[in-house]
Amino acid sequence: MTDSMPLPPGMSVIERGWLNANHVLFRENDNDGAVLIDSGYVTHADTTLALLRQPDALGQRPLARVLNTHCHSDHMGGNARLQREYGAQLWVPEAEAPHIQSWDQAALWLDDAGQQAEPFRVDGLLRPGETLLLGQTEWQLLAAPGHRNEALMFYAPEYRILISGDALWQNGLGAVLPDANLTGLAAAQATLALIAGLDIDWVIPGHGAPFADVPQAIDRAQRKLAQMRADPQFWALSLFKSLLLFNLLERQQMPLDQLPAYLQALPLFRQAGRLLPPMAPTNLAEQVLQPLLAARLIACRGGMLRPLIVA
Repeated sequence: MTDSMPLPPGMSVIERGWLNANHVLFRENDNDGAVLIDSGYVTHADTTLALLRQPDALGQRPLARVLNTHCHSDHMGGNARLQREYGAQLWVPEAEAPHIQSWDQAALWLDDAGQQAEPFRVDGLLRPGETLLLGQTEWQLLAAPGHRNEALMFYAPEYRILISGDALWQNGLGAVLPDANLTGLAAAQATLALIAGLDIDWVIPGHGAPFADVPQAIDRAQRKLAQMRADPQFWALSLFKSLLLFNLLERQQMPLDQLPAYLQALPLFRQAGRLLPPMAPTNLAEQVLQPLLAARLIACRGGMLRPLIVA
């Protein structure tokens, strides 16, 4: 996936799925040893460790630091385990630190989204506007609000590479929470405009393979934001589809008849549900479910819902 992408020496990308964010590994770092960006989901920490211990990753070498693009469960879920296993320092975006230190599960989208993570110690702060030396390369830290207002991206002008987190994927971007003033959409749009102004050959997203069709990806993300702005019902249903797919990837199955109650129980449903016209829970479940079935992202067999994509 990265064969044609000119990576800095000692840098590699470990592509995961949609429950676990991709890992970006810097095996050689002049400052203090190997560095990892983003650590995956908490229930897949064993897999994360196994991937890091592969000979073409860390092997038996130590891990000095873990950096997070943002503190959602799929990006920070392995932090505590890596802190225990390696004694690694955990660095998070400065604006995320209060949420982690108080373990504010609502602010971290844990309880509200039906997700989980393990508390960890914050050892360092990442601030927008600063520059980090990772390996032999300088990376600029860029604010990336929208999907997550506290989020950061990592940009290497020398190699024209952007580590975008969930601010930009090849076919969209991370979910944006509905709000009355549309501030989330405006922030996400501003982040896309920032990316469009950078000199970039390759984007390493939080999910999916690295890609080079950057202008086209920005256009696709902008069109999705425009559709959310124009159609609040589409916006809300997009969020519910993302939450359901994520939870199915964790659970691996869910009884079909439990879907209406699952949606109604999510605190984020009560927030985003205000964008929907009144409807019975079973009708809502059908509207969320059918597009996922049609896209072959999930399947329903024997009354059980199961994911069809990689976690």
